[in-house]
Amino acid sequence: DEFTTYKLLYNAKNIFYCPDELYFYRLRKNSITANIKLKNLIDINDALQERLDFFNQRKEDHLVKRTLIAYSYFFVKLNNVELKQYDCKEMKNHIIKQLKQEDLSAFTITEKIKFKMRIKFPQLNLIYARLIKNIKK
Repeated sequence: DEFTTYKLLYNAKNIFYCPDELYFYRLRKNSITANIKLKNLIDINDALQERLDFFNQRKEDHLVKRTLIAYSYFFVKLNNVELKQYDCKEMKNHIIKQLKQEDLSAFTITEKIKFKMRIKFPQLNLIYARLIKNIKK
C-alpha cells in the first residue's frame, strides 16, 4: 500500500468518496503491522523516501509537506518502539539528514516548530501522547 496508493491517487482522473465502511482491516498476530521487524521498518522508510522523491520531482509542495509530516512521525515511532535487537542508528541518522535538508517553506511557523521538535526530541512525542491520553480519561 505505502509504495503504490499515493501514485494511484495522484494519477487518477476521478476519485469518489463513499462514507460507507466497505473495507475492513484485520490485524492478525503475525501480520506485518503487528510485528516490528527490521525489514518492515526498512520498507516503511523506503516507501516514505520514495513518496517524498515522487512529490518533490513533481513540485507538489503540499504533498511534500504531508509526506514530511508522515516521515517525522515514523521517525518518532522508530525512536519509541522496542528495537533493542536491531541497530537502527544508521537508519535514524539517514532520516535526520534527509529531513533536515528538506525545504520547510510551505510550513507555518507552528508546523515548523512541531516538525523540528519531533526530529530533535522524538521521545517527547511519546510523553505528550501519554499525557493527552491520561487527560482524556
